[in-house]
Amino acid sequence: MLSPVVSRLSFGALLTNFRSMFAFLIPFLILGCASSNGHRVYDDDGGAHLAVSLRLAARENGFDGHVVSDKHGIAHIAGADDRSAFFAQGFVHAYYRLSQMEIASRTVEGTRSEIVGSSAVKSDKVCLSIGLDRVAERVNERIRADVQTREAVDAYVKGVNAWISLVEADTVPLEFQRAKKKPRFFQSIDVARILTFVSWTLSDPADELKLSRTRAELRPDIFETLFPWPGSDGERGVFNSTAQVAPRKAPAVPVTVEDIPVDFGFDTPLKVPQNTGSNAFILQPPRTENDAILLAHDFHALYLLPSSFMPIQLVSDSFNVIGSSIPGVPGIATGTNGFVAWAYVSSMSDTYDWYRLETDPSRSEFYKWDGHWKKFDEEKVIIRPFDGEPTTIVRKRSEAGEMVPAFHSSKGVTDLAFRWAGRDGRNFLLPFLRRMKIRSAKDCGSYESLENSAAYLLTCVDRENRKGVWLMSSFPKRPSHQDPRVVMNAYGSKDIWTSFFSASENPADFPRNSDVVLANQFSRSKLKEPYVGWLFAPPDRTNRITSLIANGSSGDQARWNFESVAMVNSDITSARVEAIRPIFNEIGQRYVMNKSAGASVCAKDLLKEVMAWDGKFDAQSFRPRLMNYWLYRTELNVWENVIGPSTGHKWPHGWVIVDLITKSPKSSFWDRRQTKEKETRNEIVQQSLEETCKRFGGSKNFKNHTWGSISKPVFKTIHGLQFPNLRGLAPSGSGTTPFLQAMTMGTVYRSVVSLDKTVRFWTITVGGISGDSSSPRAGDWFPNWAGRLMFESPYMSQEEIRKVSGHD
Repeated sequence: MLSPVVSRLSFGALLTNFRSMFAFLIPFLILGCASSNGHRVYDDDGGAHLAVSLRLAARENGFDGHVVSDKHGIAHIAGADDRSAFFAQGFVHAYYRLSQMEIASRTVEGTRSEIVGSSAVKSDKVCLSIGLDRVAERVNERIRADVQTREAVDAYVKGVNAWISLVEADTVPLEFQRAKKKPRFFQSIDVARILTFVSWTLSDPADELKLSRTRAELRPDIFETLFPWPGSDGERGVFNSTAQVAPRKAPAVPVTVEDIPVDFGFDTPLKVPQNTGSNAFILQPPRTENDAILLAHDFHALYLLPSSFMPIQLVSDSFNVIGSSIPGVPGIATGTNGFVAWAYVSSMSDTYDWYRLETDPSRSEFYKWDGHWKKFDEEKVIIRPFDGEPTTIVRKRSEAGEMVPAFHSSKGVTDLAFRWAGRDGRNFLLPFLRRMKIRSAKDCGSYESLENSAAYLLTCVDRENRKGVWLMSSFPKRPSHQDPRVVMNAYGSKDIWTSFFSASENPADFPRNSDVVLANQFSRSKLKEPYVGWLFAPPDRTNRITSLIANGSSGDQARWNFESVAMVNSDITSARVEAIRPIFNEIGQRYVMNKSAGASVCAKDLLKEVMAWDGKFDAQSFRPRLMNYWLYRTELNVWENVIGPSTGHKWPHGWVIVDLITKSPKSSFWDRRQTKEKETRNEIVQQSLEETCKRFGGSKNFKNHTWGSISKPVFKTIHGLQFPNLRGLAPSGSGTTPFLQAMTMGTVYRSVVSLDKTVRFWTITVGGISGDSSSPRAGDWFPNWAGRLMFESPYMSQEEIRKVSGHD
């Protein structure tokens, strides 16, 4: 059996190279958490070891697979047939991302702590309580039931296991060494778990809990203003100005809030980061140079090492596709096959619900359902961290969903039923495989392509028609008498959603004469009006991309090209800052010019800097930091006026505050409840200006607070341990405030596809291909990422790959 070639750095070489020395120390500083494989794949000379290992392993297992790595380390895989290509993909994924794949699978299984340790026990409790493992079992049933999916997964799994069988005990990833465990062989269920993990990361199950508490604190009219029912305003969007939109109203039924708790339960740290969506858009002739079709994609994912995605090319006798793959899953998630380009993003749609059940006071194991008392299904599960004592939990299940100890209230810990669209186990993998072989954008909308275990938005464009289409996947069809924004009462089958409906291409959303398709834009028509969830508001999510595209090409260029598209795709700044700047400047000028107002010298200096700002969120500039914090303080003051201390509540999206500032200067929202006098909008903005000055300690300190100093990320490994950002680097062009999202996420993994005379694929991924922060090249990828540098990867034929890979 082939023994892996282990290339090791000498101690002398480490001493002569700072980056190598840094790489040597990092695994010990962070307990080896960022290592991909113990054999140090980053030391492989141009992928030569990978190419030889794959050729021999494929031949041993009856496949014909080859791989060559380009100058950026991106793997280009060729298989004689589909099964050989998927075998090779599994081998390559395991070669670079073995520990990532197993930990993601174990997260859903509820056994993450067996590798990570006691720090992951809470994660295991949550995943087991909400039944992610059961979801994965149903996903796997769908995989096994479909011939195409089953054959792809079986070949892929053989490829993963072929690499695992080559890894010797002393060269396994450091995560396994630390836990004194060997990587377990891959199975179909592991693919299903990773697909479930991907779907789960597109959800935010804690939002409705926080929103319910907020609802309890507010009058109904204030609640509807700050958290409007989707479509209630009936506004037309940027790209659908001719669409007929009918305003909607929330259900005319009371929302039960009498026992909304005051805190989360001890054992349910539901802290999935608030998902603010993703960016994907298409630009088409005549707005592009050389009549090219450009698709830009930004997953807008967390700062996680390794990256959740891995660029790769996959070629067989029936497809040739390049794009973003998911380690642990066969196929390509987003990319192009030369005929069609596609990208999916999170829709921020509401794919989950929380229900309050009526239980029997004398028999806590019974709940009322459809007029009868029914017993909860109960199961004991043991969690076994490798460095701690076993913990036993009892999980319960009802007709409404998994029972979760979600809250502390005046009644104690309140169990709520959690229902997620993913629980129906739809075949999320099938569209990945079928889309690789389609020849037109309209085929993206087939039933199989929209079948998904979590709602998403899909943009597709083809070379022949040169027109993009926008598609949406399945959504729960809820009872009309329920308000899914908050925790609901459920007494029987009529109170929960039991089916799905799908939205597909809608001409009213994107008129055929439009040259732009933007995935973040969602609007309504009389024919199709899916409930996308209050998170997906306003009707057209205004962001920097929207404003730049709507206003024409970038800068002085007459037409869009790759460089301008890449710049826009990196610039995710919220346009609400631009919308509010003129009003803030006007209010500020009146304030500092009014001698009786008593404006401080610092406030006058700060206003000058904000008015001199060019609107760009450059990491080295301090002015965007001043403007953003001024807006943040204003938002915070408005929110405290309405509800008081905001801990544990759901804050409204920033666009609501912008609307109040720009359109409702006399609103009662401006009046502080704690004071006798009645404050106005201008007074709140002025007060926030002075508070901003205090925050930065006077005008002499302005330049010490650059945008990069606040927006710089802290990367975490897949087990949650931090990777030190010692250089303090941050990407340019990323603007946000805590109201929009709890942390700056930014352009972590992005790609651009050009369908021109030749197919072109550009990408950037944090941590490189291996995602290994202990790599000597870690010092290279960080500034490349911060500088928004994207790398072009060749679109190769099968024969080119076989030839370059040293085919014998």
